[in-house]
Amino acid sequence: RFELDVVVGFNLESTLAICTLIFGGVLARHPNLDLCFPSGGGAIPFVSGRLAAAAAAPRPWVSDELRSRGALERALRRLWFDTHVHDDGALQL
Repeated sequence: RFELDVVVGFNLESTLAICTLIFGGVLARHPNLDLCFPSGGGAIPFVSGRLAAAAAAPRPWVSDELRSRGALERALRRLWFDTHVHDDGALQL
C-alpha cells in the first residue's frame, strides 16, 4: 500500500541487515569483509546511539568484544554507505 515497500521497506531491510551483521558477529569473524549499503544505510545514522546503548547493556546476545567502549562505532566505520537519499540535508547528519 502506498508503495511503502519501496519508500520505507528498503531502508528498513538495510537497517536490519547492518544490525544483524554487527550483533551476529559477522564483521568480527571476517575482518577483511568490505560492504556497501544502499539508501545511506537506512536508519543507521538515526539509531546508532540506541544501538551503542544496546551493545553496552548486559544483554546475553551481545559479545564481550562488542560491549567495549566504542566497539559499535568502530564496526559502523568499517561499512560503506551510498548517498542515494533524495535529500542533501540528510547527508549532513
